[in-house]
Order: sequence, then C-alpha cells, then structure tokens
Amino acid sequence: MREKIILALDFPDAATALDFVRPLEQDLRWVKVGMELFYKEGASIVHQLKDRGFKVFLDLKLHDIPNTVEKATQSLLQLPMDMLNFHVAGGSEMLQQAAKHRPEHILFIGVTQLTSTSEEMMQKDLGISTSMEETVLRYSQIAMDSGMQGVVCSPKDLRLVKERLPKCISVCPGIRRKQDATNDQKRIMTPAEAVQAKADFLVIGRSITKAEDPSQALDEIVQEMENVQS
Repeated sequence: MREKIILALDFPDAATALDFVRPLEQDLRWVKVGMELFYKEGASIVHQLKDRGFKVFLDLKLHDIPNTVEKATQSLLQLPMDMLNFHVAGGSEMLQQAAKHRPEHILFIGVTQLTSTSEEMMQKDLGISTSMEETVLRYSQIAMDSGMQGVVCSPKDLRLVKERLPKCISVCPGIRRKQDATNDQKRIMTPAEAVQAKADFLVIGRSITKAEDPSQALDEIVQEMENVQS
C-alpha cells in the first residue's frame, strides 16, 4: 500500500522539504513537488529528491497554447521525474502535442477538476452545465484519447471513470483522515474510502505533514488502507 501514497511536499523551500522527508526515506516511495516548491527551487529539488531514492510527481498542471506546452514539456523531461500532469481544459491538441514526447518510464496525467472546486462553483464560475461526475468523465475520456495514461480527480468521481475507462490510472488528491481539518478541499475522502473507490494513487499532504509524528501518521494511514484489502 505504501507505493500508492504520494506525499505532497507543500513546503516553502528545499531545506524544509528535505528535512521533513529525511526520517521517512525508508517508508515512503513517492513525493509530489508542486508549484510553491518548484518555483522557489527549480530543477535542483527534483534531483535532490531522486538522489534520495524517491519517485517524483511534478505537479505543475501545464496549461497553455499547444506549442508552449509542448516546448515546456520537452524542457521538463530533462528532469529525473516519474510523473507529470497537464490541465485537460487546455484541450486535446495541447495534450497530444505533449504526449508525443512522453518517455515510457514517465506517467503523463490529465487534471480534470480540482478537489477545491464544488459542482456549484464549476457551473456558476466556469460555465460548465453538466454535473461534476459527467464533467470529470468527459475530461477523463479526452485525456485518455489524447495520449495520457490517467487523470487527477477526486476519489468521489472515480466510479464512472473506472467503469468506462478501466485502464485509466487515477491520482486522487483530497485525501483526509477523519480527524483532520478539510481546509480548502471540498470533495474529499479518507484513505480507506479512496482505496475502496479503486484509487491507484492517493496524494496526501497535511494529514502527514501537519501530524505531531509524521512517521506514525504514515504508518497508520497504510494500516487503514491495508485493512480495506484484508
């Protein structure tokens, strides 16, 4: 179950992030580097994490005109990462332009709707009239048809995606333990619920990074996930 957990390193700098993961190096497989950390530290943080044996999900949600995303993808592929994501809202041509450069050992993942986006907000602010589940399914189909290997989505949206697109790898943020604050997340599940929903990867941040004992929190989350499978 540990290989399903991606720890979100939402820290302001490399020193803080590396200090945090040092005690977890033997127990953690994946880490996520998002905009905050990457924009501060650049390529060096990816190299440092890989040197410590972690698999790296570079979470930059690329979204621009097709040519710009293609060139950005080619630049980023010089880094030793294992997963990269793109906003499906950028359209199929944008995704296809990026996908044609994907090496076999790196997963390209399409972002459907953020877990901070409610259905009401999506319909009112973004002008999308379909339900959240229908929208995520449509975006997932676009992603897979455009050369992505999977999608980022809330585990709450997984049922239809897995039914219609069984080969679609699911990367699910919005994971909180029952005792944790939801903060800015709207559509969340516990680790056990996400496993039951057939999530392939669980992106977990504050449930571990804000815990009094992060190593113990990680072990407890793994145990919760394993109890579902037993």
